Amino acid sequence: MAMGSGDSEADAHEVRARVKRKFERRDARHLDVTVECQGETYEAVLEDISPNGLRIKCEDELPSRGSVSVHIPKGKGENDGELVLDGVLRWTNTVTEAGVELTGKQETF
Repeated sequence: MAMGSGDSEADAHEVRARVKRKFERRDARHLDVTVECQGETYEAVLEDISPNGLRIKCEDELPSRGSVSVHIPKGKGENDGELVLDGVLRWTNTVTEAGVELTGKQETF
């Protein structure tokens, strides 16, 4: 869940460290994810992740801008939960590829 823009730098660092630890356990590339943007849900693939953002590919046309929530499964089972990263679409270089800048404090579910 995203918090307001008044979050401290320490909170942001903690979140990014948690995301990094999450992906140290398995390959961060080519993970199936769900993206929510402008009231629509898209199936996508997480291509790359960094402390400040991520790159996704989707077979459907993505909006060129907007707030997004990227849902990353923690495991293969339905009850394994997911990591939800909130961000903003910052660029598209093809119809189906987009860059997301992470925003606010991220929490795991």
